[in-house]
Amino acid sequence: MSFFEKILRFFIKNSRFNYTLFVLIYIVGIISYTKLPKEIFPIFDLDMIVVSGHYNGASVDTLNKMVVNELEEDLKTIDGLHQITSVIKPGSFSIILELNKGVDKTYVKDRAKDIVSQNQSNLPDDMDEPTVKTLQLKKDLLE
Repeated sequence: MSFFEKILRFFIKNSRFNYTLFVLIYIVGIISYTKLPKEIFPIFDLDMIVVSGHYNGASVDTLNKMVVNELEEDLKTIDGLHQITSVIKPGSFSIILELNKGVDKTYVKDRAKDIVSQNQSNLPDDMDEPTVKTLQLKKDLLE
């Protein structure tokens, strides 16, 4: 008789042990599930940097010519960029810098801030300085 057959015979003969073992495993499972930390909306750091700015009253064409094109040309010089995407709306713009895998986000963010600061003199005087942020996916964005 093999070892597996001995185990099967033991459990067949001892049915009360089976029920006790089942209840014990069930209770341990419920306790483990309740104690397990869960996050419904975890925060994800994406490999993206966003440069955004506002210029009240400016049209899409004006923003594109005066601000976005100049910033895009300078931002393209940053190493480690996969793609640059611009979204321009009347009065505001966003330039999304998608990074290659393994690129240091802090370095790219600092370089983008430097480029924005250098271009501040070329931007309209009554426009606020554009902001540079690391894009994160959080609960706030999902609501």
